[in-house]
Amino acid sequence: MKKIFLSIISITIIIFFCLIFHKYIRNEKEIIFIPNQFKFVETKEYIYNRQERLDIEKEKIIYNAYKREANPGDKKITRKEAIYDLDILMYILRTRYPYYDKFGGDKKFLEIKENILNEISKNDEIDALDFAKIIRDNLKIVKDSHFYISGSSNVPENQYYYIYDKYIDNKTVEKISPEYKEKYLKYTLDKNGNIKYTLVAISNINEKSINLQLKLINGEVLNYTLLQMNINDFKYNPKEFEETDNYYLIRSKSFKNKSKNHYKKYADKMKDKDLIIDFRGNGGGFVPIFDDILNKYYTNMDESRKIMVNYILENDLKWTKIDGQSIINSINKKNNNKIYILVSKDTYSAPEVISIALKLIDYKNVIIVGVRTSGAIITDIYDWVLPNSDIPINVGRVYSKEIDKAKEYEGIEPDIWIDANDEKIIEKLDKFIKKNK
Repeated sequence: MKKIFLSIISITIIIFFCLIFHKYIRNEKEIIFIPNQFKFVETKEYIYNRQERLDIEKEKIIYNAYKREANPGDKKITRKEAIYDLDILMYILRTRYPYYDKFGGDKKFLEIKENILNEISKNDEIDALDFAKIIRDNLKIVKDSHFYISGSSNVPENQYYYIYDKYIDNKTVEKISPEYKEKYLKYTLDKNGNIKYTLVAISNINEKSINLQLKLINGEVLNYTLLQMNINDFKYNPKEFEETDNYYLIRSKSFKNKSKNHYKKYADKMKDKDLIIDFRGNGGGFVPIFDDILNKYYTNMDESRKIMVNYILENDLKWTKIDGQSIINSINKKNNNKIYILVSKDTYSAPEVISIALKLIDYKNVIIVGVRTSGAIITDIYDWVLPNSDIPINVGRVYSKEIDKAKEYEGIEPDIWIDANDEKIIEKLDKFIKKNK
């Protein structure tokens, strides 16, 4: 009888622990990783006839000024010269800047012109760099990271990224209110390369940590402490190319001051493997430089840089329409490999264009890892010089399509959030790749 009793107790204990284990497994089941799909967003197009705004005399002036060296330096100009330059600036914006009408058109820019005139009317003479700052401060309506006045843009104050240093279990995930889940819940990788859930918040508050109140479906609130990521002191590895059994690793800090065939020597070594592209700290440059690498994975990639372009404002002031979807349809994948792109806060312009194009082409096989990028997306570089002050301005020529997961000033939304300065980021990604072969 005693043996039977002990057996019943033992079986009960086993069943109890089995139930506990089953519950644990159910709550900690493997997370299904779904990469972000990037899509075009339909918005109003502010495309008007620019040729109707043509002024022959001013065209001669801006053409001659375009040929000049931009060097305002310690130069001083008279009030009359400043007014003349302001008039030329407004003409350039009205005829050449693709987003002139989107950011307010004649009504808004004439208001801005009057405000600038009021400021410069106080003195008979003005320093050229001070004049540039007055112009820039009055043009904050222009939300464009490539819009430069004398080398500086109106990019808003720094945003700081905060992350929860632990993981959110599946049971809690199921309870989170949908709007809070969409805003704060992100994928990350643990030290073993496993996909986990974490919390990420973006704020203009510069603190070591912030408190996040997470609302649940039932109305309850959970409090979490999120730590600020180190987004400014990126440690760059100068080794451009590495090969492992499972993937190639290309590090690219810049596309500037490189020949068009710079990456060909690496592309020639590459065969049928996954690819990690390290764009952390890449400050932009000439997009086609990277074509040799991309052409190992896709066809027709020399056209990919135009995918985001909606219109190009040509030198004759006519608009050229670009069909991005047709370009996507013309590009074919050459293999079944995946591309992993590492990004940081200072990933700027050209690498953003490449990353967005790849996500639009092949989002399931292109995984962006890191934090949100700079958000220099909507246009390109095209310089002019004001005739008296020698102030350089860039107004671009491209009017871009809007993308749901990549916005100007906000940057590209990564698929997997990891501090870009995490010393283990490559190691974690290496393990993730091996698990997902």
